[in-house]
Amino acid sequence: MPDLEHKKLKQEAKDRFTTPERRKEISKISDYFAMRVAGCKHTTPELLAELSQHESSFVRWHVAEHANTPVETLTSLSRDKNGIVVKYVAENPNTPADILRNLATHEFWGVRLELAERKDIALDLLVLLSGDVHSEVRSKIARRTDLPTDVLEKLCFDNETHVRWSAISNPEVPLKILEQVAKDPSQTIRGCVASHQKIPSHLQRQLSNDPSILVQERLSENSIVLEEIIEEIASKQIRLMFGDIPYICSK
Repeated sequence: MPDLEHKKLKQEAKDRFTTPERRKEISKISDYFAMRVAGCKHTTPELLAELSQHESSFVRWHVAEHANTPVETLTSLSRDKNGIVVKYVAENPNTPADILRNLATHEFWGVRLELAERKDIALDLLVLLSGDVHSEVRSKIARRTDLPTDVLEKLCFDNETHVRWSAISNPEVPLKILEQVAKDPSQTIRGCVASHQKIPSHLQRQLSNDPSILVQERLSENSIVLEEIIEEIASKQIRLMFGDIPYICSK
């Protein structure tokens, strides 16, 4: 196909004045143009329903994420063999609650990750996903500010450090949890506490004496930490440069 004709068809595929019949014709030219039509915001629900049966998963991806895709089509695509297609179904704001519930146990973790990001997800599904086998799903859940306190607390002691980091960074984490993890063996976790925007003054003081320079740096970079504590940390680091204070690097 000549470049000029190809460019003209691309423009026609997305033009709002293109008739549904013409757009359907363009979608039959090739997989590429089917994908262009499926991604066009002016494509009708009827044509999207037809394109949801397309053999190319790329075309079905676009249908699954489209705002005009009918609920019946989304329901059908939620059973698609391609996990990425189903992922876009989970992301689509028009997907009904009963389909989202079914997807909470989908075999592809990317689908469950999309559910973990949805603001309208049911509370019981949040609780279910907080115990997901994939740590990225748990980490995403741990960042949510609408979690029940007991669920958030549990995630603060997850087996995976990045999940714990997400939970401890959560602005809704209880003070008692910050106090507990401020003594954690991991400098990464203590550094997370030092960065928290609700860290109380007594924990600021405690962590200012932490043997890890990473923790002290996180504390000094925190905008809510008392100025006097920041000055003390700076003074220690200056003296450290001249070898007056032994430095311990925690693992």
